[in-house]
Amino acid sequence: MQEGYVLFTPTFTGISGNLDLASIEICDSEGNILDDVYSNVGIQKMDADGAYLEVYGYDYDTYRGWECGGSAVETGDVTFSVGESLSVNNDYGDTVYFRISGQVDLVNKNEVGEGYVLWGNSTPVAVDLTDIQVVDVEGNVLDDVYSNVGIQKMDDEGAYLEVYGFDYDTYGGWECGSVEVEAGDFVLQPGEAVCVANDYGDTVYFKLPSPL
Repeated sequence: MQEGYVLFTPTFTGISGNLDLASIEICDSEGNILDDVYSNVGIQKMDADGAYLEVYGYDYDTYRGWECGGSAVETGDVTFSVGESLSVNNDYGDTVYFRISGQVDLVNKNEVGEGYVLWGNSTPVAVDLTDIQVVDVEGNVLDDVYSNVGIQKMDDEGAYLEVYGFDYDTYGGWECGSVEVEAGDFVLQPGEAVCVANDYGDTVYFKLPSPL
């Protein structure tokens, strides 16, 4: 997590279900837990209207982990489904690292509800946008989306960048500014996330290739 704002997706699922925030540690580059962060690294989820929710800060010295509003976050309080992402504000003054314990998801069909959703590459390998398909619950490619499902990256100042829309009928996949996205144009690194605007009128699923 470099300094500033970052959209991040846990690259593992929980051993017995959703990933728990209490299992995520903040470390330095050598893997040592940072006990002097003092909530200068905070995370937020987003609701379907695009509003950011309460801030969870990392304060190992005081709470031995995460806190919210001056209370320790306990196991089970905050969880993340596969592909669900969060906005990170790193005001620590240096790059930090999130250490996550879990297992690799081999299915990689992530649910994306209506409205605004923070979603990202939950695999431990880089994924090209041209290899990501928007499908229904049965795994069939949705050829009637017509860019009503769009994604945006965010810069380190919290500003959203250009919109990439899924239009399988016209472009066979993704487009940006009515130009077909080619392999290599847009790559999501492990854990890198985007903001999704799902105006399709129904839940969709993002299907990623298997990481193995």
